[in-house]
Amino acid sequence: MTRYRMDDGTVVDTNNANQSWDEDTRWDGRNHISLATGTQWDHQTLYRSRKGRFYLEHTSQWEGKTPSAEWVSHRTAVSWLMTNEHKIPEDLLEVAESLSESWIREVLGSVSNRVQICSMTGASGPI
Repeated sequence: MTRYRMDDGTVVDTNNANQSWDEDTRWDGRNHISLATGTQWDHQTLYRSRKGRFYLEHTSQWEGKTPSAEWVSHRTAVSWLMTNEHKIPEDLLEVAESLSESWIREVLGSVSNRVQICSMTGASGPI
């Protein structure tokens, strides 16, 4: 359990979040590099609060660096999810489309990709 006091005075508890997403990493031959931060030392986790607000938790392996959290917009949350190759929640698909028309066009371009976007979003039925 980690609690943070946000800039607006709100207190969030990561254990109370409705959803959370860990950053994705890529192996560079020596280390796992965060797709969110671009380093092996700094990390991010995205959370959706019980009230539907998104916040990013920033943690680090650097000695003396204090963990923190910040509120982020839906647009920033979707961009983060896309960067870290997570499924986009169905209620945020319009935001995803506005961020990257080419991404949505590519994904929707073929029948096999329509199945893929359904699995990415958890949606069922025709798109």
